[in-house]
Amino acid sequence: MTASLVSTGAPIAPTVYFPIYRRYKATRQQANNAMVSLLAGSALASHTLQLTEGSSRLLPEIFPAVPHIARFNLRPDAAAAVLRSAGPHLATVTVPYALAIHEDYVTQCIAWVRDQFNFRLPTAVSSDRTWGDIGASNMHEALESMLGQEYLPNSSVDLELFHLYRLMRNCHIHDGGSASPALRNHVEELGTDAQTRFREITKRDVSTLLQGAQVEYSLLDVFSIFAVTKELGHGVNALLLAGLSREQWADTCVNDFHEQTTRYRNSDSWGRGLIGHAHDRYQAVGMSRRHIFESAFNKGLWPDPTRIPATSTRTRSPQ
Repeated sequence: MTASLVSTGAPIAPTVYFPIYRRYKATRQQANNAMVSLLAGSALASHTLQLTEGSSRLLPEIFPAVPHIARFNLRPDAAAAVLRSAGPHLATVTVPYALAIHEDYVTQCIAWVRDQFNFRLPTAVSSDRTWGDIGASNMHEALESMLGQEYLPNSSVDLELFHLYRLMRNCHIHDGGSASPALRNHVEELGTDAQTRFREITKRDVSTLLQGAQVEYSLLDVFSIFAVTKELGHGVNALLLAGLSREQWADTCVNDFHEQTTRYRNSDSWGRGLIGHAHDRYQAVGMSRRHIFESAFNKGLWPDPTRIPATSTRTRSPQ
């Protein structure tokens, strides 16, 4: 079993498990587990401190075997108060962390379709930008322009919330937590669906972000940022699925398999392994076996595109 910060009842679009997405998914899960452990750990610690209620001794005296406890040199009541108020601070750390993981995923996808398949930004987009200017503020839109596709409506909602959290992060990093004009404009222009989704996850209205002297996170923003980036990650996957041809996905599948297999090239075992790999990880593309074996033949990895080894009827799930 794995820990989870987010749960959604929304159906997941067909997913292509290409290498960049697999790495992204694994990294997100690691971060997800780490944040769950911090949340659970702070709650467990606060609960444990109830056993020492009323004590005037300091924590290093009570729990001398706990590593680094001397850095938390407080009485139990004061320590419990710190733990109870840790949620917003954890969110302040988590939001940039989750955004960075997602930014790395999308910029890797952009570099991949640019370098592997020679996609370019349209002149209207690239005339006043260089590739070095592509970052969190415009990477989703750049990928959309490159592929000539549009995000699905659900992904567009998550994209609005991604930019909301990006601007909140910038306020904390660059403006001491004060709301920037860019954040104020984004909050005012946020669509109804995005406002509703934010309210459902965080249990507060987006307008509350601008009510205080500073932009403040809540503990539920930890859940929200992982939910938003998870669904937006699926949206990017769906965009690539729509924007790349079956032949391009076949090339990706063959390269992916060839880089990790230990089977002998040109053997029936290699061919069956390729078929299984395509089924496990690229089934959403809808490629025929002809597509993948023609690609393997063109790459010099298979002797005859018409010779396709027989396989059993056993099926497997994506890994």
